[in-house]
Amino acid sequence: MIFAIVVSLLFIIVSFLIHEKIGIIAIVITIVAWLLMGLISLLIDPSPLCEFWRKRKWPYL
Repeated sequence: MIFAIVVSLLFIIVSFLIHEKIGIIAIVITIVAWLLMGLISLLIDPSPLCEFWRKRKWPYL
């Protein structure tokens, strides 16, 4: 997880050093990649989401 954050930050910094427009595109690509990683992890193991909704519906159980 920490490795992915470091790689994402390096990708954004290097992209901004090359050109500003490329850096903005890199930020969009990074956000989309993180959203896809979260979606894939929920598809693989949806139990954290199920636990979240169970606590929201019946918070005193």
